[in-house]
Amino acid sequence: MLNAPSRVLDLGSTVRLVPPWMRKAVLATYDTCAYDTCPIPATWCEMDHVHPWAIHHSTKLDDIAPACDHHNRDRAKNPHSYRAQRRSDGRWHITSVTQRYRS
Repeated sequence: MLNAPSRVLDLGSTVRLVPPWMRKAVLATYDTCAYDTCPIPATWCEMDHVHPWAIHHSTKLDDIAPACDHHNRDRAKNPHSYRAQRRSDGRWHITSVTQRYRS
């Protein structure tokens, strides 16, 4: 039996930035950025709130995914250009939404 302290997995609105222990848990799950087929290693990524913190005010382990600088900033500027889906293994996969217009 491990004698490790337990951690609350939902920090709610008290914490916006992902703490180091939560980052380690996310990095144990992802190899790369969670966006499309982005090859950036997860260890180089920022931690992204899948459900934007500015709207939901919640930091939960289940809603954090690694995002490279480009994808994290672009999604913040263009939130409707991306769609997040949880895979069967519990990881998030975020894809670009391309709208096609008929002429």
